[in-house]
Amino acid sequence: MYVLALGFFDGVHIGHAALLDHAAAVAERLGLDSCALTFDAHPRQVISGKPEPLINTVQDREYLLRRHVKNVITLRFDERVMRMAPGAFIRETIKPLAAHVVAGADFRFGYNGTGTSEYLAAECKKLGIGCDVVPIVSLDGVPAGSTLIRRLIAKGNMEAAVRLLGHPHILSGPVEHGRRLGASIGAPTVNLNLPDGIVRPAYGVYLTRVFARGRLLNSVTNTGVRPTVAENGRPNAETTIFGFSGDLYGEHIRVEFLKFMRPEKRFCSVEALRSQIAGDVEAALAEHSILQNNR
Repeated sequence: MYVLALGFFDGVHIGHAALLDHAAAVAERLGLDSCALTFDAHPRQVISGKPEPLINTVQDREYLLRRHVKNVITLRFDERVMRMAPGAFIRETIKPLAAHVVAGADFRFGYNGTGTSEYLAAECKKLGIGCDVVPIVSLDGVPAGSTLIRRLIAKGNMEAAVRLLGHPHILSGPVEHGRRLGASIGAPTVNLNLPDGIVRPAYGVYLTRVFARGRLLNSVTNTGVRPTVAENGRPNAETTIFGFSGDLYGEHIRVEFLKFMRPEKRFCSVEALRSQIAGDVEAALAEHSILQNNR
């Protein structure tokens, strides 16, 4: 049996972190394992049939959740789950797993979202399951919410998004082949496709870090379609890594976005692009040095 944290947890922002850390603390006190219960697809997408761009892939969300709780259960959200009454969801899904549950004050579940945190607490009490409801967390008077964070990322306001997330925005996946323009100026590049169904950061250049081969390395990343060198290119994230040499093709890496630096633009020539990449590298190195000195 678990202390079960309930929610979709897209982005695993500061509000989610408060809920998850509370669940972990209760689990430690009760001598149980902590666990996050989430879904593979956003309920709104299944209900409406329309795409719901998310902050993270399922895999990245599970990685972020495991920074707070010991276990993660990702349920398939299908039509059967969508049509379950709130009481049925508690009896069939929560009761077999939980000795204690933790949910946010705005938690909704069951058919048409008719189940509330108040209903959850009342039903858990009847079943002998502990239940804590965690208040919504705000930052500078702004409630932390996944919808707001998605908008900030899409607009390129990465610093504000990172503050509400409480951690860098992450993107992970296997390294794809690129044009290696960064390598031509002595800085190796790695390329990740931007996954479908994930909110795309505003196209441009970002201050980033890369986790690869057990190391966290400073970097700079361009997201977009590479208008200077590719016609109708697939959107990707091309990252120039500092202090690393080697081939990462096919390996799984994680890119951590910290700050927006400039928008993507088309250059008159590849030489002009190379010159701009060199300038971006120099500017990013300076930014990373400032961050390092402020720690």
